[in-house]
Amino acid sequence: MGASDHNDENMQERVVEARLALAQSFVADGKAEEAERLYKQTLGHAEATAGKDSPLAGSVLLDLIDLYEAQGRHDEAKALWGRVRKILLVHLPQLLQ
Repeated sequence: MGASDHNDENMQERVVEARLALAQSFVADGKAEEAERLYKQTLGHAEATAGKDSPLAGSVLLDLIDLYEAQGRHDEAKALWGRVRKILLVHLPQLLQ
């Protein structure tokens, strides 16, 4: 991976982190619908740039799970946990280094 690829990867992570922060502020302001829409858009962005089973996508999924759980949408949250488990199984050794 070249320096340009690494810089692009870092930029994509920062974009996702900024979008997550905005979505979290929507949640704090009681704007769950707007937050959910932004979480889903951010998930699409993370999947497109880093991969569907990337740690970056997993990070977005965790926030979306938190939103669903807070709304009592446990079945939807449970379905997303399956994806998070898969991501952890694949990437946990790297994440622990």
